[in-house]
Amino acid sequence: MLLQIQIFKLKIIFCDSHLSIQNSAGFFNIGNITSLYVFWFYFTWLTTYLIKNKQINIAKSAWLTSILFIISIFSVSLSGWISDILIKNGFAPIKARELPASIGSLISGIAIIPVNYIHSTSISMVLITIIFFFSVMRVGVLWALATSIVHSQVAETLGEIQDFFNFLGGTLAPIATEYILPVTQNNYNSVIIICVIMALISAVSYGFIRNPIIISN
Repeated sequence: MLLQIQIFKLKIIFCDSHLSIQNSAGFFNIGNITSLYVFWFYFTWLTTYLIKNKQINIAKSAWLTSILFIISIFSVSLSGWISDILIKNGFAPIKARELPASIGSLISGIAIIPVNYIHSTSISMVLITIIFFFSVMRVGVLWALATSIVHSQVAETLGEIQDFFNFLGGTLAPIATEYILPVTQNNYNSVIIICVIMALISAVSYGFIRNPIIISN
């Protein structure tokens, strides 16, 4: 019985006839998997990257990495605040919540591009801080966006699907990087290009979220 209920909810989320080809849940989860790929690349590989490519010792790289997560606290709070301000100024809830996620992903993708070509460690860290700050903005609005997309009856199911794609993106990042680096002789250009592509896909996907899912009678 529980399985039948879950299958019914999945059908509502992904196959509702009112959505035509523009499935908000689909775009939502494409954005999740790609944005989490970028986040977890830096989360799992940043220390190694700083030591090997920027000649920073382990102790200093640990401090630099911790700063990024302190910055992220402010990023999450800012995105929620921006979303609330937009709603108060007449924006639809979906638009108000997708904008911080979409714009954050776009800016983080652009900021990734020059990282591997800059020799200055200080400038590289500023750029990486920008990447982290804007890529984490999605976190502050993610669950609110999920509840705006679907009816309350199926909100918990979309939340579960959301978590699945989040963890999938987080899993793919270190696996793909572990495979690509030996093939490219530890050239980080390739993995950074992939992160740029993932961030841009995330920005576009969040931007394509338009309408809430309507449950058919």
